[in-house]
Amino acid sequence: MKNDRWVNLRTFEEGFRGRGIDAVFGAMVNFDALYDNARSPFADQLKLHALLSGMSKGYLLPLAAYNPKADMDSGGKMLADVLDALANKGFIGVKIYPPVGFYPYGNVEFGKGHGKDFMMTARQFDEHMLSLFRECGKLGAPVMAHANKSMGRSKAWDNGNKPEGWIALAKQMALDQQTPIVNLGHFAGDEKFDDDWQPKYASLLTDPGTSKMYADLGNWKHLRGCTADSGCAALERLKATIASYPGVEKKLMYGSDWFMMIKSSNWQDYAGDLARALSDMNLDALFYDNAVNCYGLVPGGMRRAAVEKHLGYLPAWLA
Repeated sequence: MKNDRWVNLRTFEEGFRGRGIDAVFGAMVNFDALYDNARSPFADQLKLHALLSGMSKGYLLPLAAYNPKADMDSGGKMLADVLDALANKGFIGVKIYPPVGFYPYGNVEFGKGHGKDFMMTARQFDEHMLSLFRECGKLGAPVMAHANKSMGRSKAWDNGNKPEGWIALAKQMALDQQTPIVNLGHFAGDEKFDDDWQPKYASLLTDPGTSKMYADLGNWKHLRGCTADSGCAALERLKATIASYPGVEKKLMYGSDWFMMIKSSNWQDYAGDLARALSDMNLDALFYDNAVNCYGLVPGGMRRAAVEKHLGYLPAWLA
């Protein structure tokens, strides 16, 4: 966590590239205002990630962090910086982190148990989040979000990622004949919780009105050691979800959550472990096609054009 970012990128590349991982989509998190203050200005962090992307020849394609409270405190400058990164610095998406204290949408409805102070700004949170998704839609940029139970800023925010906030967002945007472009990180997680998050997310992903919503299997560590016919609990749970919601497998993609995964032994084998466990699925779609579609990197895609504009060429793995 305390390494320079170029060191982490080098470590990741050295560990994964020889195993067929030809690119990494690097997600930032912004903890300003709601959790902690950064030690370097946000705009400088964006410049750094753009520089790392260029120096890696497009091995790293970055996602810009967005924190609605920090945006409020900056008078909208944070969103302006994010949109500039998408338009001019080769960023392919945005990362939000609901555990720090907001829902993707529906803060007025779902935030009633979070105290009077929060409710005084709940409507502003909804307005800023809706603005983010609308602006990202114009640029063809997906928003990646933590979408499983987590250790939130306080206990009240452990469930800030629950499906209801995303369902509310999809309904609100449908009123304007829009659909959010989203990567639901972790797809509710690989552990069995006493909840119905994964089925609700699967239902949302397979709804005809959410064609631009996807999910990843980041840090599904309980799939390691499984094989397609091994009967592991996490794998059986995923198979049951796919059987109940046909088509959801077309919305799933590989993810790592490297900062969490690196604490595990043999982290370099993670992608191969998932490939073995999920060998019954379309691995080309899981490891490439779905991500390229979600992130607008297909020929003619807006993010593909932004990457080529920033680098002056297309990365070899994408060309």
